[in-house]
Amino acid sequence: MMDVDLEFASRRFKNEQSSRQRAAAERREALRKEREVSRLQRAAREAEIAQREAEAARAAEESARMREADLEKNRGIVYHARLQPRLCMDAEVKGVRRRADKVTLPRSAAAELAHAYKNGQLFFELSAGNGRPVTHVSILDFTADEGTIGMPPEVLRCLGLATDGSSGHHVMVRYKLLKRGTFARVQPVKRRFRTEVADVKLFLEHELHLRTTLSEGDELEVGTGAERHVLRILELKPESAVSLIDTDLEVEVNASVEEEEEVAAAEAERRRAEAAAAAFAAEQEAKRAAAAAAAA
Repeated sequence: MMDVDLEFASRRFKNEQSSRQRAAAERREALRKEREVSRLQRAAREAEIAQREAEAARAAEESARMREADLEKNRGIVYHARLQPRLCMDAEVKGVRRRADKVTLPRSAAAELAHAYKNGQLFFELSAGNGRPVTHVSILDFTADEGTIGMPPEVLRCLGLATDGSSGHHVMVRYKLLKRGTFARVQPVKRRFRTEVADVKLFLEHELHLRTTLSEGDELEVGTGAERHVLRILELKPESAVSLIDTDLEVEVNASVEEEEEVAAAEAERRRAEAAAAAFAAEQEAKRAAAAAAAA
């Protein structure tokens, strides 16, 4: 009886010892995993911090480069700001003729640009980032709320933003001198532009007199009522952005996007037909050769 009790006690001791060892091993493994997770999280935080610092350094370097370039090109004037766009119709309300690209800036900008008037009209480069187009504008006044820039729907449209100013994106604003434009190549999107616009020269002159600038990549919605057309600015001279003030601009109108697409589609169809004809001729030649070989 005693031997049975001792054997039972021995097995129970071994089982308990084994359980304690497994529990200890599980605790060690859990601790190891916890430490590994903490190490990975710490490494991720450090990598993120390093990436932010590197991006900040690159941004600072790029900002310094832009500042030096602007100081030289803008005759000592630099203005960079990140502002929230707001829809503003003040230029139209005031009856300004060249109203389509007039913007309002906050009062604080006036102090920074106090000496810029020596260069004439104040022009600005606008960019909403994220691959959106860059466009240019000129100043109307300094009545915008701090941290904002007021702009008409035409400018919002060129930036790829909602024309009611509700996009929530910020816009980078950069003072920039613009040379007077000498040449512009434009392209209507729809083919009906050629049939609906009787006097293209007069039509374009009227539309361009509503603006002070043009930028390559701009898409202008022109005309009134049902006769509205979209024109793309393909090329400008002497630079990719120009002033339209007091200039004699030569304008060349390309075939519409629709017409180009039709030509491209017709060319692609011609090539497909030629390829199909060549394949058929090759197949027939192969059959003739096979028949000749069989007859021989």
